[in-house]
Amino acid sequence: MDLMNIAQNLINQNTSDSVNSDMIKDGLQSLFNNKDFNISSIMSAMAGNDALSSIVGSWLGNSKNSAISTDMIGDIFSSSQISGFASKLGIDSNSASSLLSSVLPDIVDKASNEDGALDSIGGMDDALALAKKFF
Repeated sequence: MDLMNIAQNLINQNTSDSVNSDMIKDGLQSLFNNKDFNISSIMSAMAGNDALSSIVGSWLGNSKNSAISTDMIGDIFSSSQISGFASKLGIDSNSASSLLSSVLPDIVDKASNEDGALDSIGGMDDALALAKKFF
């Protein structure tokens, strides 16, 4: 299962029945400014934020996923990115931040454990190099 499908499934489980897969896909593309939505793009969005280093490490490892606050979601994504995501899903920005804080850890965790997921960011060596940016 690719990252988009993982994200769509997790978001769909945490939203109302009125939100469909196309809305979620459009929302995620909006959130990442219509760039590729992959594990690398998620990690890049968080790069440089020292407060997120241990949180991100827990998502990539086998330990329990650390929670991320809605405030930290605002540190990762701009208000216009969150607003665009919210608009595509038909929810308000506060609900969008809350939704992202609920699903983002699981999206990264599940994607990093999928067969071939590490290949999407250049394999284990590149994954480790990317992770080192957080530590």
